[in-house]
Amino acid sequence: YVKQNVVGGTGDGSSWTNATKYLDDATKTSGVQQVWIAIGQYQIDAGKSFNMKNGLTIYGGFDPDNGIDGLTDARWLPGNGVPNSTFLVGNVNSVVYNKDIDGTAVLDGVVLIGGLADQGGGMYNDNSSPMLRNLEIRKNNADNGAGILNINGSSPQFFNVTIVDNEATNSGGGIYNDASSPIFTNVTISNNKADNGGGIVNKSSASPEFYNSIVWGNTLTGGTSSNVVNDNS
Repeated sequence: YVKQNVVGGTGDGSSWTNATKYLDDATKTSGVQQVWIAIGQYQIDAGKSFNMKNGLTIYGGFDPDNGIDGLTDARWLPGNGVPNSTFLVGNVNSVVYNKDIDGTAVLDGVVLIGGLADQGGGMYNDNSSPMLRNLEIRKNNADNGAGILNINGSSPQFFNVTIVDNEATNSGGGIYNDASSPIFTNVTISNNKADNGGGIVNKSSASPEFYNSIVWGNTLTGGTSSNVVNDNS
């Protein structure tokens, strides 16, 4: 259990009363299969990133102070203008950095915001195929893949995800896929910006799949609409 404004307790993360304030500590605890995060803002240390790992499901959106303290409750899931969310905040690096993980690594019910990296501002996936549900990836910056970067055979699955207001100085304002095949279902990719491929860039035999998804209103830095760019893909 992770709770930003917990008062008292042991801090060992064993319950909401004893919640830890530090998500990074919770995800690294040996033997833990689920991490539950209360609404609030959680920022990683400067130059570091949050990491997913195999066999671990991370859930956000709980509000234990108001009775939203279990998975059967209506969690505060991300959405435009919803202040009661769980925010994972970047600090001069990718907000989430994944390497060599598979679909047993799950992230559900958080906002990724404030990433600033050379590659993959919101999320960086290297040979990684996590399960990603009920997310908003917003206001991140990078040279390539400001929202998300997928490289080296990454095939993450995205369900109910919004990728919005990210900006790349080079390519892929929303998403940059390089030799990767992610799957997007019920996803909105909008109002992202880049010099090349404001919404999505696919290159090096990338083969993404999109179902029931919307890609609109993405632009080049110069102002011309550019939702999707396919390069040998």
